[in-house]
Amino acid sequence: MTNITIHIAAVTLAIGLWLLAPPVVAQTSGSDGCDELCISASSSMLNDVTSGLQFTDQMLSSLIGVNLGLDDVRLDLVGSQVPINDFVAELENVTGTNSADEALNSEATLSEIFTAAANAAETNGDPAAGTALRALASNASGLSDGVLLSDFLVLDTTDDELSDANISTLDLISGSAQLYNAEYGVTTPTPIVANIVSLGEVRTYVQVTEPPQLVCGPEGTTFRSAAIRTKIDVTLENAPQSIDVGLAALEIEPPEVSFYIEVGEADGTVTDVDAANQTAQVTMTPGVVNAYLGEIDDSVYFNRDRVITASDIGPSTIAGAEVTLAGLPPLVPETIIPTSISASSNGETVSFGSGTLDFTGPYPQTEELDVPVDATERVVNAITNNLQVDLELPGGGSLDAVEVLLETALSTTISEVVDDSLTAALGQAVDPILAGLGITIGGGEATAFGLSDTCDDFGDCPISGTAPDGTNINAYGTPSHGLSPALFMGQIPADGEQQHISSPSALGDDQDGNDDEDGVSIPVLTKGQTATISVNVTEPTTGNGYLMAWLDWDGNGQFDADEVISDDLQDTDGDGDISLSVSVPADSSLQTTFARFRYSSTQQLGTNANATDGEVEDYEIVFVTPQGSISGKLFEDGNGDDIFTTGETLLPAGILITLFDDKGTPQDETDDIELGTTETDANGAYSFAALSTLTTYLIKVDPSDPEIPADLSPSTDNPLRAVSVSIDTDTSEQNFGFSVQPPSADLSITKRALSASTSAVITEATAGTEIDFELVVSNAGPDTATGVQVLELLPSGYTYQSHALADGTQSFAADTGLWQVGELAAGTSQTLTIRATMNATGEHTNIAEIINSDLPDPDSDPSTGPTVDDLSDNIADDDEASATVSYVGTGAVISGTLFIDNGSNATAFDGQQSGGELGGQIGQVSIFDASGALIDTPEVDADGNWSLTLPDGYTEMIGISSTAETGFLIVSNNTNGLPELNDQNTRDGIYSFRPAAGTSYLNLDIGFIRSATLASDQQAAMWPGQVINLSHRYTADASGTVVFDVDISPNSPVSVALFSDANCDGTPEEPITASQPINPDTEICLVARVTSGSGAPNGASAPFQVSAVTTYGNTGVTQSASNTDRITIETQQSTLRLTKTVRNVTANTAVSTQNSAASGDVLEYKITVENIGTLSASDIAIFDRTPPYTSLSEAIESPVSLGLDVTCSIATSGANTAGYSGDLEWQCSGSFAPGAKAGLAFRVRVAP
Repeated sequence: MTNITIHIAAVTLAIGLWLLAPPVVAQTSGSDGCDELCISASSSMLNDVTSGLQFTDQMLSSLIGVNLGLDDVRLDLVGSQVPINDFVAELENVTGTNSADEALNSEATLSEIFTAAANAAETNGDPAAGTALRALASNASGLSDGVLLSDFLVLDTTDDELSDANISTLDLISGSAQLYNAEYGVTTPTPIVANIVSLGEVRTYVQVTEPPQLVCGPEGTTFRSAAIRTKIDVTLENAPQSIDVGLAALEIEPPEVSFYIEVGEADGTVTDVDAANQTAQVTMTPGVVNAYLGEIDDSVYFNRDRVITASDIGPSTIAGAEVTLAGLPPLVPETIIPTSISASSNGETVSFGSGTLDFTGPYPQTEELDVPVDATERVVNAITNNLQVDLELPGGGSLDAVEVLLETALSTTISEVVDDSLTAALGQAVDPILAGLGITIGGGEATAFGLSDTCDDFGDCPISGTAPDGTNINAYGTPSHGLSPALFMGQIPADGEQQHISSPSALGDDQDGNDDEDGVSIPVLTKGQTATISVNVTEPTTGNGYLMAWLDWDGNGQFDADEVISDDLQDTDGDGDISLSVSVPADSSLQTTFARFRYSSTQQLGTNANATDGEVEDYEIVFVTPQGSISGKLFEDGNGDDIFTTGETLLPAGILITLFDDKGTPQDETDDIELGTTETDANGAYSFAALSTLTTYLIKVDPSDPEIPADLSPSTDNPLRAVSVSIDTDTSEQNFGFSVQPPSADLSITKRALSASTSAVITEATAGTEIDFELVVSNAGPDTATGVQVLELLPSGYTYQSHALADGTQSFAADTGLWQVGELAAGTSQTLTIRATMNATGEHTNIAEIINSDLPDPDSDPSTGPTVDDLSDNIADDDEASATVSYVGTGAVISGTLFIDNGSNATAFDGQQSGGELGGQIGQVSIFDASGALIDTPEVDADGNWSLTLPDGYTEMIGISSTAETGFLIVSNNTNGLPELNDQNTRDGIYSFRPAAGTSYLNLDIGFIRSATLASDQQAAMWPGQVINLSHRYTADASGTVVFDVDISPNSPVSVALFSDANCDGTPEEPITASQPINPDTEICLVARVTSGSGAPNGASAPFQVSAVTTYGNTGVTQSASNTDRITIETQQSTLRLTKTVRNVTANTAVSTQNSAASGDVLEYKITVENIGTLSASDIAIFDRTPPYTSLSEAIESPVSLGLDVTCSIATSGANTAGYSGDLEWQCSGSFAPGAKAGLAFRVRVAP
């Protein structure tokens, strides 16, 4: 019989492993997943010196393409671990990035990763591991391509999930190498060679298709192992060399086969995390396996983007062979036929059931699934069950039967050999290789690196929506505290949240988890009252914690720096309680607002900073508005004392009274809100109930109400302004008085200068021109005036010619200027015309004034002269009139400008107007002849310009004399080029010169400056040994210096020092010891700091003077201003302190001790009275005056309540009406209690 020998060529078998789950990052379930687990699919054998783990160095070196040299240093790395936080921080340093997130997402090389791990190991006291890692970094230094480590370390760097987690350095090395291979691995990697007794040399190729992940997260977080493809080349040395089927024999060469094995990702899910007890549980499903035998082109199989299917697998010639056909010797010889054997198997997918892994620590801890006993067998069967073996014999026909017989026997034989060989290869080569990657066929391993509670205690104030003030947006911030079991507020430790739980009522934390906000007890907060807030605290040792707290008083949606109600208070006595006293502003318009309390071992914790320990509690605050009532009567004021007296007639029922909220602006009715109306009862009484004590009210009666008797008119204030109410108290006696009004006549006079020839109004004339001065006196009523007299005395610039009266009963005396008007009925007028001729010299302003009437005039005072403001109201008096006619001739003209020579964008004090130096009606100029007789007083216009025509041919000396209006100083004269000049003082505005005939002099300018001011006199009482501050304000409007000084008796019971007050808030800052520079618009606030001696006697008076001596440049002009402050020493008696503030109502500025204003602006001054003594004060008198260049913008409220039991009435030297300027005085009746504090106010308007 002829033997047939079959030679089998090598066939490649590849095994690929992958996880079916796609790449994911940590996923969370629920909203309160605070406990987190850091976990990865990894190998316990890496850190087990007894494991006998082989091929790790070869495998990792194959993955990265260079000799890693792990075997040389592995023993120094077994058991080595570094905190993930430290490693990431070192990676930041090595990569030069600025954050953990940037570092993990940078293109870090393997050398940089190993160097960062080495640094972290050395920092944590493991120098041996550091040295080993640096050796690996050096071996990998030739790899310049970087990887995104975030694809392996899937971490939330904004959370605290890394704080308690360590990572094995060997897991970090393995994971980084797999990540590198997944990104840069070659198509056909370098084989890992193993020598197996039963098989000989086995060559395994490994490729990572998906890298593993280390993931940190709460319950529901998923993680995965790597997915790999392997190709295993093996020679089947144990295959039989011959097969004999009788008719034929087969001689076989040792087959060479390739197996392809793909192992998918092992899926894991975190099912339970308990950070408090340091336990966790995960479920894990082994990766599915696909196994093939045959031939797959490497460019296909090792293409990560390619999914391997059955169509990619072709038969592979595995061995050569010879078939020997038996002959019939000697007739038929043996026949030897060379042939080949091919084989293929597209295998099948093998999957495995999931299992549970329990972790109890210490960490890192590795647990593994139980591997099914038939796991390898199932993979092997997947190939052998689908194995196809083919033998090709040429010739066909008679050989077909032989071929069938041989193929049948061959298939059985090859299947058995493949079964044995693949089982050995998987068990002795592939499994040990994959074990280093944490991959097991049919199983799985996971390492838990640590558990942590990543949540903090957050606040729950709203961080969006409209703020309590109804205007701004809530922005209270999102502060947090690390959870601490021994430092918190209340009795329940703070629970954790993942984020700030914004809530419209600050209840988000209360309703999430435990209601841990139990530390603060807030009583009813009533506006205008003081309350105590109690904070219960728990701390490990007394004095360990600090309490910061804020209350959003203005409701602007944030806690401002001036809203601190607890500034690092501590429980110093260890009783667990801290008390806060808060005073609720009486004028608060808020109904609700928010408060924040933060307790921590950190001092000066801000409103929004993160703290490492303690607790934050936010609360919605509700303000309660206290209420009172108002009542009063309408009466006929028979005795005219403006006060209801028993027995005076009460007005009838049905008279309407209207109540308004004056919105805090009692003199401005445009913003008032009507709150309601009521009517008088049969006793003339009215009332309003349930009124807030936190606002002020305006009460008004309509004088035209038909129920008011026709002969009565209001005789007391109507409306009543700034009426306030007290808690549970009736503000009574808000009465309205009426009386029969006495007769009065509102007289006025007008005057015009008319041309006698044309009757036209004229303003200038030549000498000898006839002029008619027309005077008209009128009575606007309501009553007839008698005894009316007008003074009309022609000045020296005119010569009387004649006069004409419309009423023959009247008379006019030209020599005395007295016009006897006599009786003047309401609604009528009388006219006087005086004809005069124009003189070349003399006063040309003609003034007339009503000087007598038998009835009072409501808006003027005939008893005062034309130079007096009748009512001190800065309003032109209508009982005075004037007309000016300027002389016009052919003589020379002299003219000039009165201007502010203060160096505003110009040179100061030089007599030359330029830059921003403005002119104005700030003085007068009078021109005299050589004998001293007045030539004329030219009129000064609004821009300061004046002009005068001299008599024809005038060549005598003329004198110019200038005077300044109140509040100004003369500092310069422009006398350049004047002939025969006599100017003894170039700074006084007085000089003389001789004009040349027919020559005009047009620039006789005179420079002024505004006088420096020092405001204001102060009065105060103080106790022995007390220190008080008295504010003063200095203003100047030119360059120079000022020296401040104090003049005080050497025997005074007090001492005084001057301090600067840069913020003008009344707080002393630096001592004033030297002169101060000044410039235009200079304002200097200073404080007189007064200290009384401890032995100062009761009642001692201590006046002193604060002076400011101003020197204006090199002019030699100086000015002294001073205030007199008066101190009274008081012991065991009433002591009043006055403070004064101002705000610009027009510009809506803040309240301060100083302000600025433009012409026409309204300023509101407030005088605050405080009794700092021990006894009540009575018979209080308060004095002030309207500031310069201002007048009352409205009548001052009078009477006005100064606290609960004191009423003050205003007294002025003129009428308390808009326009008044001058002294102010309040006389107060009632008892002002110790500790009482109240205020008076008045408003002024800045003159244009």
